[in-house]
Amino acid sequence: MDEDLSEEQMQRIANDLMAGWRPASALSGLDTDQKRWAQKLVGRDNAETLQRLGRAGERFRPKPVAVIYEFWLVDAGVSMRPWRLARIENGRITDQKAFSQDDLRAEIERLHRGGFTVRKFKVDGGSAQPKPAIHRKPFVERYGSFKFEGS
Repeated sequence: MDEDLSEEQMQRIANDLMAGWRPASALSGLDTDQKRWAQKLVGRDNAETLQRLGRAGERFRPKPVAVIYEFWLVDAGVSMRPWRLARIENGRITDQKAFSQDDLRAEIERLHRGGFTVRKFKVDGGSAQPKPAIHRKPFVERYGSFKFEGS
């Protein structure tokens, strides 16, 4: 049968068959490295939106990517690098690294020069002051003895 059709006719039939076909999403057909690059270019949330929307005719409206860095101190006796620095993209931690104090200072300076927001996250590791007792009267002292009507 292949001999009966010319190359041009086969190409035309293939084009007709594939005319209405579209990929499931804008990211389908990409390998894992290319998807990772897409996440870096448009942000993780926008890449997930592209993957979910597909080509159903819905308009893609990218969200601005908000990146904040937070750092905190874990128990200093546990590690030689007790400081942690997390990259938070649109409210999700996307990357977390451990640093020594000097390395953390250098990294924070580098991030500030790049225009990123860096803030310290306070971790309550059990060394906090005890909470003050709530000075409320017990229920019985407040309301006394009472009876429901009709019982």
